Amino acid sequence: MDHRNEMTQADINRSAIEDLRIAEKRRAAALHELQEALNSLGESDLPKVSLVDDAWERYRDALADFEGKVWGDNGTIALTVKKSIERELTDEYVTRIERLLSGLRKSGLIK
Repeated sequence: MDHRNEMTQADINRSAIEDLRIAEKRRAAALHELQEALNSLGESDLPKVSLVDDAWERYRDALADFEGKVWGDNGTIALTVKKSIERELTDEYVTRIERLLSGLRKSGLIK
């Protein structure tokens, strides 16, 4: 049996945390671009992206906490589940922001 590709739970946790860190960087860049796009439209009555994002982040964290408790053991497995769900939800969120920006570009509202 080849043991070179076996990962410990600690390795899996570190990987899940790193994947989330990468997704969070993409999220920050997409949010910055979205705020810049909204600023260029001159719509002062639109909510700040940060306010909407704060609410989304609370939702994401609460859902990930719940799923971690359901599927995990409140220990290392729960951490892996929680971070993996946070990453998946963050990736979906970034994709939605990117689609919104693409639509704004196609419509000619932003460059």
